Amino acid sequence: MLPEREDEPKKRFGGRRWFKAAAWILIPAAVLCAVWFGGSLLLPRLFNFDAVTRFFRYMGLKNKEDYGQIRYDSDPSNVIAGFGSGLIVADSGGMAYYDMEGNQKTFVQSSMDTPVLCMGEEACALYSPGGKDLVVMNEKGEVLLDEAMSGALLDVDVSDDGYLAAITVESGYKSVVTVRNPKQDPMYVFYSRTSYLNACAVSGKGSLLALAVLSELRGTYHTVITFLRTNEEISDLTLESDAADHADLGNQMVYDLRFLDATHLCAICQNQVVFLTTDGTVTRTISLSDKTILDYAFSAKGFAVMAFRSSRAEDQDLLMVLNPDGETAAELESPARIKSVSARGRYLALLTEASLEIYDKQLHSFYRTEDTADAGRVFARADGTAILASDTGTKLLIP
Repeated sequence: MLPEREDEPKKRFGGRRWFKAAAWILIPAAVLCAVWFGGSLLLPRLFNFDAVTRFFRYMGLKNKEDYGQIRYDSDPSNVIAGFGSGLIVADSGGMAYYDMEGNQKTFVQSSMDTPVLCMGEEACALYSPGGKDLVVMNEKGEVLLDEAMSGALLDVDVSDDGYLAAITVESGYKSVVTVRNPKQDPMYVFYSRTSYLNACAVSGKGSLLALAVLSELRGTYHTVITFLRTNEEISDLTLESDAADHADLGNQMVYDLRFLDATHLCAICQNQVVFLTTDGTVTRTISLSDKTILDYAFSAKGFAVMAFRSSRAEDQDLLMVLNPDGETAAELESPARIKSVSARGRYLALLTEASLEIYDKQLHSFYRTEDTADAGRVFARADGTAILASDTGTKLLIP
């Protein structure tokens, strides 16, 4: 008979062995993360997190024939824009919001002679210059404001986080500008008794208001960009006031103003594109004496995209990506005529007569197709997809 064998003591997972096991797991994971994150910076085409997101988000939808095809009536007054996860279509009768299944989620009826859409990331506004109706909708399709203003609207701007500024013409004043919070409640009103205002922009959190102030100097119009702090009261606009920083743009009209970030602004003007800071310092000007702006867009990530056609080389258009100071981050010459540009998140889309191409802000190409049919506009989306829009419908392109 064999002697009884004592039970062997159970082997414990000691500290040293635990450390070795953890090292076998954590070190490869750390290396993988380093390669992935480093590669995403150095080789963005190979290491693209959004590509993984798109794979799962559009799984089963990419080849679905009608997904992303939104139908609407052709109308000369149509203005279209990508918004939230869908599409806004506005015309003289109002504004409709569609999801990518083609379903109309929201419709607001309104009379607009010349409808204009102002787009932010979290809200958009519809108005008609000279009209009184103002409609504001958030990215969920909820109507935040649908009212007739007390005066005729001249200009409207919506920040990416949903603050709104609107210039109106009202009795007793040359101009009145109102800033509204994301709930569209008025939070600041400035009554200009001595100066006309023709363009405005509101910064994130509604803290700063930029105004294009028109005056007459030696028989010609003169424009000054003036910055007002919405937490301070000011009785009127004077260049001597310490309460208002300003930048003199000379004898030209301002057509559009947009904050690129908390301290930088871009002004689309009659003779120039002007980049400036909120203390009134002009950081760059792009002359339009020898070129024409074909289209432009701004991203909430703080860059601008602009397409130009040179009067000297009409057979070649230029695409430029500009940082908040107006410095050129990237550019390319397009042998085909540019029809539309768009920017959203870290992506931009370029539609030409020959193709559609999706880039990042360094102009690394992620996607290209020549199947653009009769599309006249393109709208980049934050996940790297793009919407092609024609007069009667859309097509969603998924890289």
